[in-house]
Amino acid sequence: GKALVMDEMKVKGSVFLNGGFSANGEIRLHSAVIGGQLNCRGATLANENGKALVMDEMKVKGSVFLNGGFSANGEVRLHSAVIGEQLICRGATLASTNGPALMMDEVKVKGSVFLNDRFSAKGEVRLHSAVIGGQLICSDAAFANENGLALVMDEAEVKGRVFLNDRFSVKGEIRLIGAVISGQRVCSDSAFANKDGKALVMDEAEVKRSLFLNIDSV
Repeated sequence: GKALVMDEMKVKGSVFLNGGFSANGEIRLHSAVIGGQLNCRGATLANENGKALVMDEMKVKGSVFLNGGFSANGEVRLHSAVIGEQLICRGATLASTNGPALMMDEVKVKGSVFLNDRFSAKGEVRLHSAVIGGQLICSDAAFANENGLALVMDEAEVKGRVFLNDRFSVKGEIRLIGAVISGQRVCSDSAFANKDGKALVMDEAEVKRSLFLNIDSV
């Protein structure tokens, strides 16, 4: 069940679930309003039968930190969340056997999204209809969902660049149907693999600048 429930909570300052914080059960911040940052650096969360961290419709004026060794065994959700600065998941380890590993459908991030520096996800990563005001950086990251979709960005809008490079690897389908990328899309030094289907789908996607597909293997 649930370990900690903070639905509709209002905090004028910051929220820190870090420094060795751990939870076995769902952590909920549904519709929470945070005036500063949400810092979960180094936290260890587990809820193998469901959701590990729920932040649907949450509003954070600062940045959200899921980095510094952050790990979650269970779905991490930010559906329709609004983040005033950046979402930083550098080096995070996410895994889910019952639903997406990371669900960010319709999320709005004013700055950049960092899923890089040995970030790994076992399970679907979803950014359907997400709006990212800066860059999406997935350098040196590993996405795996061999039975289906690994990365979904249908109808997403990225106002900066998208980096799927620097030892980026994926097992499963990457899909960007109808996505709009205002900057460059860089896929150099990348490895795409999907034995049972499509590796990369960009039907009706629009890249306003350059598209670099220097992929090592498909």
